[in-house]
Amino acid sequence: MFEKSHYYLLKKEIVEAEKHYLQSTIELSGNNNLFSTYYLGILNFGNGEFDKALPWIQKTIAHENTTYINIQAYCRIVAALIHYEQNNFSILESSLQNMNYFMKKNNFHTPYLKNVALLISKLTSLSSEKEKEKHFKKIIEVGNEMNETELKNFHSYFHTLDIVVWAQSKVNKLSYAQQLVKSSVNRK
Repeated sequence: MFEKSHYYLLKKEIVEAEKHYLQSTIELSGNNNLFSTYYLGILNFGNGEFDKALPWIQKTIAHENTTYINIQAYCRIVAALIHYEQNNFSILESSLQNMNYFMKKNNFHTPYLKNVALLISKLTSLSSEKEKEKHFKKIIEVGNEMNETELKNFHSYFHTLDIVVWAQSKVNKLSYAQQLVKSSVNRK
């Protein structure tokens, strides 16, 4: 299982990677460092450091002239999840609207992202813990179906932060990292 020693080691590695990245002078355009900012955001998210994850995700979104618009679209989903974790529901909705606009503007159509956005958006209208848990279970069910149909033969970075694992972490009251480890162990 994910132990405290793993958490501190991961946190130390993330801090070192961030320090290295911030010392570089590579501009945020083209595909330069897109994956560095993306993975630093995902790592901080997995570590439960949402305040640190959001600026990295925003840097990924801000890249100009990149060919990885799929990642930039998905980062808007990740930003929405971060805002959910921070109880910023109006900003969550704004992130999802921004994703829809971005996809339309770039003529990038993927039912997976639209479905995930709808599932996440529904969370803002639920008030009781019982309603939320029921909806997280629906996210797990629909997410597993989409993973088997829409993403089965599709190489994607959408698996980097798995919406199913995120929803499972909410149901099981674990951190994303703890649930990821638990899910990985159960798949073996």
